[in-house]
Amino acid sequence: MPLLDNEVITNISLGRLHSAVLTSNGRMFAWGSNNYGSLGNDSNTSTSYPVQVRLFRYIEDYRIKLDYDTEIPEYLPELEGYIFSGWYRNLMFSYPNDYQKMPDNDVKLYGYWIKDDSK
Repeated sequence: MPLLDNEVITNISLGRLHSAVLTSNGRMFAWGSNNYGSLGNDSNTSTSYPVQVRLFRYIEDYRIKLDYDTEIPEYLPELEGYIFSGWYRNLMFSYPNDYQKMPDNDVKLYGYWIKDDSK
């Protein structure tokens, strides 16, 4: 698993059949049993070495600077074939953004899309 310059492993999940890591650049790698596509790399081939998961896609980096207590503007990015589900405060998408105004610390938000199967 080649890491990029200044990229480090931030989270690791070890399981009986497959394991995964998340990096500081938002990349995910997995290895182990892949009989049902569990590794998320568009394959059903099991592997004993980490392969990059294809679930996360870098679309764009949208940055704005806001002062404390400033209202956070709505920004809804578009991704063809997907529906924007919302903003989250972590890459595991377990902490939805509930800030309406800028808190007294820096905020980094991550967008989450779900596949639009209606088309």
